[in-house]
Amino acid sequence: AERGSPLRVAILEIGAGGNVTTVRNTSEQFLEEMLRAGAQAQLIRVNPELPLNDKEGLGVDLERADYSVRDLLALPV
Repeated sequence: AERGSPLRVAILEIGAGGNVTTVRNTSEQFLEEMLRAGAQAQLIRVNPELPLNDKEGLGVDLERADYSVRDLLALPV
């Protein structure tokens, strides 16, 4: 990042569903820390069964996202 530019952070969490709440909580806590520090941060949660965040106002708003998780998983590699 350029001097004076905010740090840009993407937190990618893959497959952490309701049975691994420690991972989900850690991702959200790290996101909150980055935002408080002035970073431009985003939590990207890849989990078709439980894609939404546990806390309000964090992560990708699936209502406004360009692609669903299922669309992204279907892309050829």
